[in-house]
Amino acid sequence: MKSGHGRLILRDGTDLPIGYCLFRSEVGVGCYGILIGNIRSVGQDSFLKPIKITLNNGDALVAYVTGHSERHVRFVTNLGRLMSRFKGRLPQRTGPSLAIAQ
Repeated sequence: MKSGHGRLILRDGTDLPIGYCLFRSEVGVGCYGILIGNIRSVGQDSFLKPIKITLNNGDALVAYVTGHSERHVRFVTNLGRLMSRFKGRLPQRTGPSLAIAQ
């Protein structure tokens, strides 16, 4: 586990101070963790797209939010880990694949 302070940076430019706890992923590359701070002012829609986390040592992560409240954000940095959380819980499609209309 690694912990410290950093910044949460959203796509709209919102930049908030946060504390973090990072854990190394057992599945492939990446990490998962929790951000702690006052995020009451952040709308729920802001967490539908990846967020950027800047650590106090200058490193930056792109993360996908898996859950949040007014005081914390849970995230993963590896989409494989995110998908493994839902494996077996989502209905499997049996018909032909969907085409994207242009």
